[in-house]
Amino acid sequence: MKRNLLLLCVLILLSATKIFAQVNVTATLGSITGTYTNLKTAFDNINNGVHQGAITISITGNTTETATANLNGSTGTAYYSSVSISTTGAWTISGNNIASAVIKFTGADDVTLDGNNQLKITNTNATTSSTLIWVASTSGGDPAKNNVIRNCILVGNSNITTYAGISQASENNFKAVADAPNSDNTYTENTITKTYTGIALFGDASLETGNQVIKNTIGSSATDADKIGFRGIYFYNQDGILVDQNQILGVKGSNSSNYIPLAGIVADGNINGGKITKNRISNVENTNISGWEADGITLMSTNAATSLMVNNNYIWNIVGYGWNYSAIDNGHGIAIKDGGKYLIHFNSINLVANQTTGISSGIYISYSSDGNHEITNNIFANQQTANTRYAIYSDESASAYSIINYNDYYCTGTLGYLAGDITTLAAWKTATGQDLNSAALDPVYTAATNLDLFPSSPLNGMGNYMAAVPTDIYGTTRNNPTDIGAHEMTPSPCSSANGGTATASNTDFCASGTATLSAINYSYGLGIGYQWEEATVFAGPYTALAGQTNPFNGSTGVINQTHYYRLKVTCGAATGYSNIVTITVNNPAVATTTPGSRCGYGPVTLGATAPGYTLNWYSAATGGSALGTGNSFVTPPIGATTNFYVAATTGSSEHVGPLYSPATCGTVYDSYLSDWPLRFNTYGPVTLETADVNMGTAGTLVVGLRLSGSNTNIDTRTFNLSAGFNTITLNFVISTPGQYQITNISGPVARISPFNCSYPFTSSNGNFSIVGSAVYSTSSTTTAYYNSFFNLKVTAGCEGTRTLVPATVNAPPAFSVLSATPAAICAGNSSTLFVNSANPGYTYQWQPGNLSGQSQSVTPATTGYYVVTATDASAGPYNGCVNKDSVLVTVNLTPSPITLNPNGFSTCTDIIQAITASGGTIPNKLVLSENFNSAGPGLPAGWTKTSLNGGTAPDNWTLQNTGYSGNYQQ
Repeated sequence: MKRNLLLLCVLILLSATKIFAQVNVTATLGSITGTYTNLKTAFDNINNGVHQGAITISITGNTTETATANLNGSTGTAYYSSVSISTTGAWTISGNNIASAVIKFTGADDVTLDGNNQLKITNTNATTSSTLIWVASTSGGDPAKNNVIRNCILVGNSNITTYAGISQASENNFKAVADAPNSDNTYTENTITKTYTGIALFGDASLETGNQVIKNTIGSSATDADKIGFRGIYFYNQDGILVDQNQILGVKGSNSSNYIPLAGIVADGNINGGKITKNRISNVENTNISGWEADGITLMSTNAATSLMVNNNYIWNIVGYGWNYSAIDNGHGIAIKDGGKYLIHFNSINLVANQTTGISSGIYISYSSDGNHEITNNIFANQQTANTRYAIYSDESASAYSIINYNDYYCTGTLGYLAGDITTLAAWKTATGQDLNSAALDPVYTAATNLDLFPSSPLNGMGNYMAAVPTDIYGTTRNNPTDIGAHEMTPSPCSSANGGTATASNTDFCASGTATLSAINYSYGLGIGYQWEEATVFAGPYTALAGQTNPFNGSTGVINQTHYYRLKVTCGAATGYSNIVTITVNNPAVATTTPGSRCGYGPVTLGATAPGYTLNWYSAATGGSALGTGNSFVTPPIGATTNFYVAATTGSSEHVGPLYSPATCGTVYDSYLSDWPLRFNTYGPVTLETADVNMGTAGTLVVGLRLSGSNTNIDTRTFNLSAGFNTITLNFVISTPGQYQITNISGPVARISPFNCSYPFTSSNGNFSIVGSAVYSTSSTTTAYYNSFFNLKVTAGCEGTRTLVPATVNAPPAFSVLSATPAAICAGNSSTLFVNSANPGYTYQWQPGNLSGQSQSVTPATTGYYVVTATDASAGPYNGCVNKDSVLVTVNLTPSPITLNPNGFSTCTDIIQAITASGGTIPNKLVLSENFNSAGPGLPAGWTKTSLNGGTAPDNWTLQNTGYSGNYQQ
């Protein structure tokens, strides 16, 4: 019986030991084994030298840490060669309200913490002074080196309290730069949620080397509470860092500074070399309604020559709340904020989720960057559907790029910004002076959130192979030529030749135009061939469009007559065709013209006919407002042969939009701010003829026609208007369908806010539709108010090519004499004007004064020209001739009288008598000014300095308390 009781006690003791000993320690020196209830106690015993040598720690159950489990370096009483920590199962190390780290390695080297994807580390502390794992150098300068933290599940208290999953920093502050370089540490395959920062490395000024952040999963794409609150990965002062194959699944917060931007990955401080490669960064969102930055990757090194390589990354769904006043405080795929020589190659970016407002871009380059960047083989796709958006936005000049080429700039808004909006690839190439092999094509991703290229992507083989980036995001060896973007896609061999369905961006042009051809549902595969073909009659023959082999993006070039297009597809011996697309070119023609002529200065009558059309007359071959309408046109007075132009137009006019008065859609308020645009879409050729405006004050109104969302003028008009209601003549001819806006570039105009009616306001033929307003040209469209321009008169139709009609001016008989005698007079005196000509039929009229005759005596008050107009109405050979010329009369001001003092006197021989003179001055005329207390520019040519005491005055003046006396004479 006693034996059984003893056995029972032993079993109970063993059971109790198993229950409460969750941490087992084995060592090769010192105490060989040990069991503890928490990790802190185990670390304390290692620090005190109880366990030594090669130490293994096994977590065998859940532990609760009430204070930081701190492992010191192998110095002093601690003596170990390595420490390996692992788990036997799905256990949790719980920090119980620890206002610091749960686990800390202070100056520790050669420590491995492997959670086997089962060990969870948490901290219940709800303050910003808490974190999870802290790797620190000592304040005495002992770094933590050669450590590995992997396969751990790190969960904070919340993403605004717990600072980081892993922080590598100084001993006394897990948010401060290290006291010595913590180098050659690896953080890999950890899962981190509900922290403010995922992983942060704060290197010291001497730079940390060899650190690696690899294959970690940070944040959540599903639950906001599990997202990271500020930054996924942050590193500072690093040499040769590797940030590789991490997944940043969600960062969401409301940070309010563009100097410390919210982002997926941030490179900061002095960065020398290293790689950010093969990462997947998504769902990064700044929710601050004041509008601040959110980036997929932020590059803000202080090093002007970082040589940091950023390649093979997937980045999508990056959004700020949005700010309209500058691009920087918005959502960007990659943002270069500072530093230089970033090597950005083979990245794939896709912005799809819309910001609330503001400006977004696939890549943003700040004016403060140091330049010398290499940017090649990237896809910068911005497919957002609202607000102002760019594929690339560069506040730097073109000189910032040592190499920029083989990129795909695809945007549903504006292609790029470089010293202004750039809407076409050709213009972008001109602006950069590079990008010869770049494209502006839909990359055709597999999905909005899967940036693998679909087998039919036009970017297949369009890249430039680089030995420095031999594989893609999956580690697949790249072909040569390679694909643009992070994914190297190799399609299977083609098996059919289906031409698919072809469409054109525009199918109806006025006079001329260029359309983009594209097709869908055609065959694709290795060995497939594509060729766009054209014809001028539906039945053909069809010929190849030179260079147009892209099924997504073929260009018609400029056409001025109706054309027909199809896509030819070949697969081996098989050939197929798409449907035929018709692009109609309407060009109302002028039938006849009647030039005009005259002799000398004056108007000329011109004529033209175009049966069934209206004729508009212009002073230029393109652009500008119409000078008049109708079959007959009388030019303004001209003095030399001048070219005018006439164009035939067809269409009907109607008024679109609310009236200013009576205002039925809300109260009209005067505004004294500029740039209140009104947005509209056109679906065919239109002319915006007139609009009603209300000026808050009399003055100048400048109206600009722009693309919607752009601040670049397509055309402008200037008006000098009285205060109150005015109807202005715009005559903006808009031949290409698209999204446009008109705005008051300057001048105070009225608006309705709030707006009680509903957009859109659409013309009866459907070619013109007012869709909204905006705060200013680059901001998003709103329907909450109505801006500036009321009761628009719109003509929907087509104006044909303008035809030259010259107005010839023949030389009139010349003047043989034209004079003013004298040509220069003193004020109050007279001059005789005289003109003569060999033409006896002239009659003469002088201006100003409306004076008739060959000769006139005039007494002008000020200098000015007299213009004489000679007109022949004699019915002789020069009948109708007019000649004009002018003569200058100079009026000099009369000097004031000279007064001598004394005016007369008697004196003896050799007695000097002082005489002074005053007057003789010209009113408001300064003859000479000299500052005797400075060197000055010297006297004018011909002037001399003389002393009152005789002789030449000294050239070198000195400042005298009593000043100088003397005179200047000429």
